[in-house]
Parts: sequence; structure tokens; C-alpha cells
Amino acid sequence: MIRKIAAERLIANDYKVSRVFIFMRGAGSWFSRKDSKERVIAFTDAIIAFAITLLVLSFSVEQIGKGGTDEASILKGIMHQLPTLASFVISFFVIAAFWQGHVFLCNTAKRFDRVFSQINLIFVLLIVFLPFTTDMHGEYSHSKIVVSIYVANIAFAFLALGILFGYILRKKDFLAQEGAKEQIARSFRKDIGVGLLLLASTPILFAGEMFAQNYWIAIIAIVIIGTRLIK
Repeated sequence: MIRKIAAERLIANDYKVSRVFIFMRGAGSWFSRKDSKERVIAFTDAIIAFAITLLVLSFSVEQIGKGGTDEASILKGIMHQLPTLASFVISFFVIAAFWQGHVFLCNTAKRFDRVFSQINLIFVLLIVFLPFTTDMHGEYSHSKIVVSIYVANIAFAFLALGILFGYILRKKDFLAQEGAKEQIARSFRKDIGVGLLLLASTPILFAGEMFAQNYWIAIIAIVIIGTRLIK
């Protein structure tokens, strides 16, 4: 009797395990469907648009008139928002650059798989985290730790996008056009290079408070110069 019950439980467990494997195989085949690429693109576009929209929430109109409603007080309040404005502008164009890079990547790839989708989720996570680090940077631009977190956020997003390019480059059957291989390789080198440059430059922040407050200039320089010089 005991053996019979044990055998029935073993059969039941084997059935459950087989169902799990069937589900996993089904999940893998989902990415071979024609609409899987479009769904990944639509999801990523929606998250990026949402992240850019969230950036503007870092501004506080109430803070502008907090010291008074006369012209001098309002001007002082606006000047107080300049670090937030600088963070907003940097993050806006950085996210826009990520979106353009992702659009190019999607146009050169004819299909995605589960691994690509998982890497893409990490990329999206870093994008959606940017409004938070942008807000922190605007409020505490004098803090070396806060600026380091902000720079690391941007750097790891560049690295994640670079890894996506590298993955498509490795999967030759994913390329829609063979001629796009060199362009993808160049984008891979640029994104990885800029990400590593940003991470390598963060020790400068701890040289003094002045470096932390004005590091946004270095971010712009590294992103612009890095994308142009790295071939």
C-alpha cells in the first residue's frame, strides 16, 4: 500500500515537472513568434517615454515662490532650481540617446530571443531608475555620493545597451542585413566605451566638492566626445 502511494506521488511529481518543462519550452517558442519583436519594442518605448515624462516632476513651482512673490525672490527661486534644470537636460538627452540607439538596434535585428529580452529588461530598469537619480542629483548636487550614483546609473545604462548590441552581433542569424554588422560593432564599442569612461572618471568626484557640483560638465563632455572618438 505504501509503495503504491509512493509510486502515485512519484508519477504526479513527474507530471508536474514535465508540465514545467513544457511551459518553459512554450516560453522559449514565444520569442520565435513574429509579434515578439514588436511587443519588446512597444514595451521599451513606453517605458522610455514614461521615464522622460517623470523627469519634469523633479521641478517644484512652489519652491520658486517660497522666499516671496516679489521679482527678486522669484528670480532667486529660479536660480535655486538651476541644478535641477541641468540634471533634467542631461538626463533628457541621455535617455533620448538611449532611445535612438535602441531604435537603431531594433531596426537592424530581425528577431529577438528570451536572453535578449532579459538583458533588455535590465536596460529598461536602469532607464526607469534615472528620474529618481536625476531628482537626487538636482537636489543634492554637492554630494559626492549622490553624483556618483547618478553617474553610475548613466554608465550602467550605456553598458547594458552596449551588451544588447554585442549580443545581436554575436547572434549572426538575428541580423536583418549583413551590411549592418559593422555599424552594430561600432555602436557596441561606443556604448561600452562611454560606460567604462564614466565609471573610470567617478574617482574625480572625491577630489573636492567643486568637482562634484560641476561634474555635469564632465558627463556631457564624456558622452559627446566618447561617442565621436570611439570608432
